[in-house]
Amino acid sequence: PEEINYLGLLLLAKQTVVSERGGNLAFDSSVMELANDMIDSVYDAFNVDLRDDLELKMTLCQHLIPLKIRMENGISSQNPILDEIRREYPLSNVMAAYAAKVINQRYRHNLSEEEIGFIALTFALAMEKKKMTLQKKNICLITSYGRMNSLLMEYQIISNLSEYVSSVHSIDTNDIDTYDFSQTDYVFSTVPIEKDIPVPIMQMSSLNSEQQIEFMKKIFKKGRESEVLAVFSPDLFVREKSRDKKTIIRNMCDLIQSHETIEGLYEAVLRREEAGNTVFCNQVALSHPDRAMAQKAMICVSVLDEPIEWEGGKPVNVIFLVCIARDAQDNLREMYQCLSKIVTDRKYIDQLIRNPEYSTMQQIISEISQKN
Repeated sequence: PEEINYLGLLLLAKQTVVSERGGNLAFDSSVMELANDMIDSVYDAFNVDLRDDLELKMTLCQHLIPLKIRMENGISSQNPILDEIRREYPLSNVMAAYAAKVINQRYRHNLSEEEIGFIALTFALAMEKKKMTLQKKNICLITSYGRMNSLLMEYQIISNLSEYVSSVHSIDTNDIDTYDFSQTDYVFSTVPIEKDIPVPIMQMSSLNSEQQIEFMKKIFKKGRESEVLAVFSPDLFVREKSRDKKTIIRNMCDLIQSHETIEGLYEAVLRREEAGNTVFCNQVALSHPDRAMAQKAMICVSVLDEPIEWEGGKPVNVIFLVCIARDAQDNLREMYQCLSKIVTDRKYIDQLIRNPEYSTMQQIISEISQKN
């Protein structure tokens, strides 16, 4: 009987919660409350708003029920793809580690890295979906082609640049004075424009239609690159000689403070370090305060002369200190996407270690932007 009971527990601890007879899923209110609190904690710390993502809430609830059984009965769970999760989704893993603090507080149980990795997958999926809907541009097309050719050009833009473009509106030069540009991000024109327009104008009168599409794509990629570079400042890039973790964090916080006074920043970063692992692959630590504190997003980069033990004997050679804005509408998607690629690609980290200069970071960001 004891063996049968134990096998039953193992099955419960590994089950996937599904609805009966294909009906609606129903969860205890306490489980939904826990999932909501986890998502709220991620919003508070990272200013990434997933609070209206019902699919994320349902997925978390489905995971929390067998997780609770495992915790109550001391059943460990192996995660064979943990290294891959941490390599491919480092920021989602940081979010999951932070959300796990809510579980720790609720059940007085510290989750293992394996369990946090499973939670990271749910956040990774939500973040990937969120990427598809953010920061597309509204453009105005000024042409002399006539209405039918303008419509064809609109179709070509939407078909080839849907990743970048939300909407396209065509006008001719006679409509410039009456057109409302307040919702326009860029103007692309096939004719010279002599009138003042309150948004950037990109002239492409000498290009054929295929060249025009490539021209637009380069403009959008360059815009994304500029958005990321705005977060990385030359005076927030430093080569560090200290071999003491707290001194390094203090120095990085002081650099951030030279841009903006953030009360309690150093203490908030230390609290996050104490809460869980911030070391990722490729000898990189991704540090941040335990909540969004800045007025504007900033990242401080510290390249050490020699690797040091950061935590648990894990060596670190490069530290990124990420400060997220409290209320700003910064384009976090581009920053997170670029930072993830830097952290997880050994080639980029080696470049920073060999040539620890801000210009190296610029080159890396430019390369990533052009590949995306």
